[in-house]
Amino acid sequence: KRFHPLTAAATATLLFPVGAAAFYLFEAPAWIFTVLHGAGNGLLTIAVGTLPLKLFGARGYGARQGTLVIPARIAQALAPWSFARALSAYQQQALLLPVVALLLAFIALLVIRHLSRRNSDRNDTAKSDSVPH
Repeated sequence: KRFHPLTAAATATLLFPVGAAAFYLFEAPAWIFTVLHGAGNGLLTIAVGTLPLKLFGARGYGARQGTLVIPARIAQALAPWSFARALSAYQQQALLLPVVALLLAFIALLVIRHLSRRNSDRNDTAKSDSVPH
């Protein structure tokens, strides 16, 4: 209840790139990357359940969740194989692939947050305009 699910999702998507950058660019110990990656995964688990509920409401939640997780499950199934192939081809630079993907996801979440706030502000304005004075 303390944080909006978009905040949790945005934070989760940033933790992996931050950990990867610390590991790759600054040669930080691997445990730092591991902790940040794990924290991001934990937050993402919470955000995946709460974000659609907050954005779309409770009606049809189960069906919507089922539809939304299909691409994620496919990506999770292909991730070990595709990352192993990328590591074979690009060595350490392969770490940049998920970093860039998660940074793009972070930007997408910021756009969603901006649009959500803008729509909320419009709805509040419309409601206040319709109330007789």
